[in-house]
Amino acid sequence: MVVKKIKFNHLDVNADLKPLSDLNVEFYDQDINTSVLRFKLTYFEKGIDLSSKKINTYIFLVAEDGSKVSDYLAVFNETEGIVSYTIPKDFLKHTGRVRGQVYLYQQDNIIVTREFSFIIKASLVNSFSSETKVEYIKTFDDLETVVKSKVIAIEEAIKGGTDYVSQMIETVKNGEKIITDVSNNAITTVTTKTDTLLQTIADNNVALKKIPIFTQMEMVLAEKFLKEKLIGIKLRMQVIIVLQKRKCR
Repeated sequence: MVVKKIKFNHLDVNADLKPLSDLNVEFYDQDINTSVLRFKLTYFEKGIDLSSKKINTYIFLVAEDGSKVSDYLAVFNETEGIVSYTIPKDFLKHTGRVRGQVYLYQQDNIIVTREFSFIIKASLVNSFSSETKVEYIKTFDDLETVVKSKVIAIEEAIKGGTDYVSQMIETVKNGEKIITDVSNNAITTVTTKTDTLLQTIADNNVALKKIPIFTQMEMVLAEKFLKEKLIGIKLRMQVIIVLQKRKCR
């Protein structure tokens, strides 16, 4: 069950002269959604059946600073003529004495009840000195406003950082191009040196054949062994370069 501050009062519909009715109640500006005025509408001391008489009810409030609010009254008990009104959180900010009246509308007929009053006070949380240099939040609505402003500021900062992001992307692309160029040069160098060495072996193959201590089969095996070693070195160089490029990314 939600705890609320409810002030119950009778409003009798008649033409008798009546002074301003002080409801003897005070609400605070932080009584958000919990400050409730409840009235039993009577006609010669008997509750008005709102359903059978097809009556609509409204309330009109005027704050001490002149601020006004007009609104429907919620029906709490239709047959007993009991209506209720929760003071809006925006109106609670207007502290001081509040005057009000309830209006009954029945087809083209309007009945105005006696005038009443109550007080809205400022909560202690609003009394902190500004000398503390700290921003205090008066209401949850104010807090929401502050949060929204921070979000907007962050979004603007992100928008302003778009150029920096583009520059970072361009830098990464340049870095990748440099790595690719170096890798290609390295592969070309290894390939060239390997081919040169293999050609040297081929050119000197005749000289090797003239050496009597090597058989034809031994020379073929020696040439194959050297070629496999050089090709293996070339492949390892290519693998190392590819792995290095992946690390840089």
